[in-house]
Amino acid sequence: PSARKIIEAPFNITTYLANTKAQFKELNKYNLLDKSIRIDEVNIIAKRNNTLPLNFPNSKNAMGTADALIKKDRLEYAPDIFSVFFSAPGLTVRNNMVYRTSQRSTSITGGNQPVLIILDGVKLPASMASDILVTLNPRNVEGIEILTNQYNLAVLGDEAAGGAVFITSKAYKDRILENSNMVTAKNKGFTLNKEFYFPAYDVIATNRNIQDLRSTIFWGPKVITDTNGQARVNFYNAGAPANYRVVIEGMDVFGNIGRKVYTYEVK
Repeated sequence: PSARKIIEAPFNITTYLANTKAQFKELNKYNLLDKSIRIDEVNIIAKRNNTLPLNFPNSKNAMGTADALIKKDRLEYAPDIFSVFFSAPGLTVRNNMVYRTSQRSTSITGGNQPVLIILDGVKLPASMASDILVTLNPRNVEGIEILTNQYNLAVLGDEAAGGAVFITSKAYKDRILENSNMVTAKNKGFTLNKEFYFPAYDVIATNRNIQDLRSTIFWGPKVITDTNGQARVNFYNAGAPANYRVVIEGMDVFGNIGRKVYTYEVK
């Protein structure tokens, strides 16, 4: 036989369906459809949504979807984390352990396998999960994702045969400190109101024999201008002749900022 060149072409579903329809039409023309079952035509008009549901911020759930979500607004008023699991769909709590309400998976000890708890991407061993959950403040949790569907659990393997729960905690800056039997008292202390120092040469008691060697002459943080935008400040220059640099910075009631720098000479 002669050699033929094989050209790979993409599969065209439209051509395939058209050929199948023509085949049925041809068989029907010769009354050969008695041994075949023809399915009625189905027109699919909806479009598939390829966008996966969004996870909670910083979630470690690689599947990108869950069977149930518990958001932080529901966690805010929960007395403890177990009360949240009690009311969660598909979950129950026994002896501070979380289980699926209906499951066929069993552990190697013969009992029902508890749900795999994953806290911020870390899988908690069943022997430790209970103790860690007891200390977990629900108000410090950003959200909880519950996985019970076998499709969603497949990526986690046999250790998630009883289901899985992803717990994503809030960032440290957003966390609420745990209540305790200790009270923190902050002592405000006592301090005198500090003002920028400058010599009071108009006071007789001032010792005028001391040399004035100041490098910063004046600082006024609360200079308020009048309706004409003018203000007056009074200060004494230092004792030695020099060029002085003045920096004026301010802001008006509309939030506009201004800055002016100039120099003057003292001889």
